[in-house]
Amino acid sequence: MMFSSTILTIKLLPTTRLHQEKMGAICIGVLILEDLMAIAVLAFIRCLGSPQGAVISFGLLLLKLILFIGVLVMLEQFVLLRIMTYMDRLQEALFILGLAWCFGIAGISNSMGLFYETGAFFAGVVIAQNRISFFISEKLKPLRDFFLVLFFFSLGAKLDFLIMKEIIVPAIILTLVCIILKPWVFKKLFVFTGEKPLFAREIGFRLGQSSEFSLLIAILALELGHISSPAFQLIQLVTIATFIISSYVVVLNFPTPIGTTEKLIRD
Repeated sequence: MMFSSTILTIKLLPTTRLHQEKMGAICIGVLILEDLMAIAVLAFIRCLGSPQGAVISFGLLLLKLILFIGVLVMLEQFVLLRIMTYMDRLQEALFILGLAWCFGIAGISNSMGLFYETGAFFAGVVIAQNRISFFISEKLKPLRDFFLVLFFFSLGAKLDFLIMKEIIVPAIILTLVCIILKPWVFKKLFVFTGEKPLFAREIGFRLGQSSEFSLLIAILALELGHISSPAFQLIQLVTIATFIISSYVVVLNFPTPIGTTEKLIRD
């Protein structure tokens, strides 16, 4: 519950306005920081139970990550940038190159023990520095939305309704804690840094849900035997519930591309 959903927050930010304004900048900045923390948590969980010890294994994995990022930056500067400049007018080729870059780096990352998610994240960060990134992001929107639909369908398909009666009460409690406490904490923190209360309140609600990274962490912990199946189902149910409630709260109260009134619709 400590992380916010990158999928929902970005999807409900008006693309042509808030992405470029202070609200979008702060939300995206917080999400990137949380994603980095989530990657560190994933790496540490994988290192638990290692014969070499968790601390040593985590240190080695961190060195791999630093080397990996350094190689990515070099590739982007001296290889990818030149290829993209050469194919600037070939839009279909740029689209395929963007996909190949992200999938290829994700695969290399996983083969190094750094997870697909780590490679995809840093591949996106590196390519975002390129001036062609806006074109690629626009072209990838249909593909992104398609996989988002599959992602949410897969969430529902993995729920075990036989376990529901055992976890429904703690799930309701944790969902309420997340939905109420997270926006309040974010609001207080941003007010403390000097932001206006209404501005801080909106940021809090936009970031006030559980994260898809919570599911990745829970899946890894389940596979390694650190949590039980009911505990995994609890995390999954709370995540889904916070997704649903947070989406309605944001759509009904703040500007989004799918606002419920003329005043709130902003793309």
